[in-house]
Amino acid sequence: QIQQGSKTIQASNLSTMVDAMSAMHDTNKQILGFFDPSHSDNRDLTDISDGETFAIHIHCVQMFLGFETVFLFHLNGTVDDQYFNARMRTVKRINTYPYFRHWWEEWAEDLYDERFVEYVNNTWSEMERSDA
Repeated sequence: QIQQGSKTIQASNLSTMVDAMSAMHDTNKQILGFFDPSHSDNRDLTDISDGETFAIHIHCVQMFLGFETVFLFHLNGTVDDQYFNARMRTVKRINTYPYFRHWWEEWAEDLYDERFVEYVNNTWSEMERSDA
């Protein structure tokens, strides 16, 4: 009976993660037009409207919420290392976009679990030290 309860919890957690990642994917499609893929240095999004800025803010909230969900489920043991590491590789890649890095620095502490904030900040700091 305990094993069945554990499987039910894991299934529920997986459903929650899939929902969070799905919301992030839907928002990704909405903001793709704000990026000019022909300019790899056009990652700071300095020339966008207030409406576009708000859409990207909502995207960031949802995107990091999805990653935070995976992080917290990994902490409680319901997400394995392989899945966790795959999702966190994307978190690392986000650090290469100045706009998203700036957004994180402004909003993260107000919106996310302090353990997740610390994890992301440490991950990005380690990347910067290894690039130096």
